[in-house]
Amino acid sequence: MNKKMSKLLVALIVVSALMLPLLFQHTLVKANPDAGDAWSAPENITPILENGYLVERNTLLIDSEYNIHIVYYTKVSDTGYVEIFYATNKTGVWASTQLSNLGAYALQYSPCIGIDSHNVLHIAWTGLISGKAEIFYTNNSGNTWHTPLNITNTASIDEQFFTFIIDSADNIHGVYLTYDNVYYVNRTYNGVWSTPQPLFTAPYTVATTMEAGLAFTTGDNPYIIVKALNSSDNNIYGFNGITSPPVLISSNKIGDSDSIALTSDRNGHVHLLYPSPDGSVYNLLYQFYNGSAWSNIEVILNGTVEDTGLIYSPAISCDYDSKPHIAFIAEKDTYQLLYLNKTMGSWGTPVVVVDNADTFYSNMQIGRNGFAHIIFSFYLEWSETRIAYTHTLEPVGSAWPAPTPSSADLTMIIIIVVSTSVVVVIAGITVYMVKKR
Repeated sequence: MNKKMSKLLVALIVVSALMLPLLFQHTLVKANPDAGDAWSAPENITPILENGYLVERNTLLIDSEYNIHIVYYTKVSDTGYVEIFYATNKTGVWASTQLSNLGAYALQYSPCIGIDSHNVLHIAWTGLISGKAEIFYTNNSGNTWHTPLNITNTASIDEQFFTFIIDSADNIHGVYLTYDNVYYVNRTYNGVWSTPQPLFTAPYTVATTMEAGLAFTTGDNPYIIVKALNSSDNNIYGFNGITSPPVLISSNKIGDSDSIALTSDRNGHVHLLYPSPDGSVYNLLYQFYNGSAWSNIEVILNGTVEDTGLIYSPAISCDYDSKPHIAFIAEKDTYQLLYLNKTMGSWGTPVVVVDNADTFYSNMQIGRNGFAHIIFSFYLEWSETRIAYTHTLEPVGSAWPAPTPSSADLTMIIIIVVSTSVVVVIAGITVYMVKKR
C-alpha cells in the first residue's frame, strides 16, 4: 500500500471517529422575550357530561416524548357514581380510561399523577368507603392498569387529598391530610409502602389542616408545604424533610379555600405560589427556598392595582434554567386564565390564555422542549362541564438537553459507527485496487 492510499485510509478513519461525538451534541432552546403571547386553540379532551370533569393540581404531566397525560374525576352516567379517569393523546387522539370502579362507595376525588424513569405512570386518589375517606393507588406497569390498592385503610379517621412526587430512584414520596395533621408515606420501587408518619407532633400542633404538597430539594430530600389553621390564622408551614420541625413560612392572610402551588427546579430549590385576600380583592404571592432560607414575599399581582377579585387554581412549573412559569385564574370582568413567567429576571405582564366567564380549575406544566401546556375545566351550561387543553406555539423557557443514551443505545451506536468505518475503508481499498489495474 503506497503513501497516498495510507493517507486516504487514515482520513477515512478519522472522519468516521468524528461521527460518534456528533451524535451526542445537545442544543438548548431559549425562549424569546415575547414567548407566551401565542397559544393554540383550546381542544376538548373530554365529551360533555353532567356534574363532572373537575381538575385539581398535580393532574397533568408531559412525558419525555411530549405526550400529555391527565387524571380527573367525573360522574358516570350509567351508575351515577363519581369515578377516576385517565386520559392521554399518546396515539394522536385523546382517549380516556376509567381507573376506579368502587360502585356503592359512590365518590372518588382529588386524583394526582406521576411518572417514573421507566415511563410507568402512577396515580392516586381519595375514595369513600362507607362514608369514610381512604387513599387508593394504581400504576400501569407492564402497560396494564392494576387493581387499585387501599394504602391507608384505617378504621377511625378520614385520610384524603393525597399528593406525591417520584425521586430519581423511582421511589414515591407522598402526603395526605387528616383533620388536624399531615401524614407522610413512601413507596419503594419494589412496591413496599411505609408506615404513615405524622408531621405535626408535640409541641407542634395545628387546629385544622387544609392543604399539603411536596417538592424535592438537593439529594431527593422531600420538602413538605402545609397550609393549616392555627388559632384564627391560616398559615403556611414548611418541613425540610420528614423529621424536621415545622417552619412558619407565611402568616400572611390566606383564605380558607385558597390553593397553594409549589414545584422544585433542577437545582433543588423550591418555588411557592399562593393567592392572598386583601379586603375585596386578591393578591398573588410568590416565595423561593434556596436550600437554607425562604425569600421575602414577592407580590406578582396586586389585586388593588389590577382590580382583581378572586384568584384561584394557581400552578407553577420551572424550565431547564430554573426559571418559574405560572398560570392562574383571576376574576375580572370575566374569569380569565392567565400566564406569565420570570425568564427575563422579573415577572412579566400576564397573558390572557382563556377569557371565559365559566372557566374553573387549571393546571400547567413546562415540557422538556420548553413549551407551556395547560389544561382547564369550564362550564358549558349549568352542571355541564368539559376539560380542554392548550399549549404555547413556541418555547416559553429553556429546553432540557436530549437524554444521554443508555448503555444499550451507546453500544448500538458504536457498532453502527465501526461498521460504517469498515465499509468506508473496504470501499476505498476496492476503488484503489480498480484504479491500480
